[in-house]
Amino acid sequence: MYLQSLMIYLVLVFMMMSTKMEILLMLLTKMSTVTTLWN
Repeated sequence: MYLQSLMIYLVLVFMMMSTKMEILLMLLTKMSTVTTLWN
């Protein structure tokens, strides 16, 4: 039971991290497009 809850917790943390990375990547791409437009 304890192991199962730990696995679920790890999966949730991993999902949160991946979504954060996706948001960071999106922000980076948007910034790069904006800079290219400015140039």
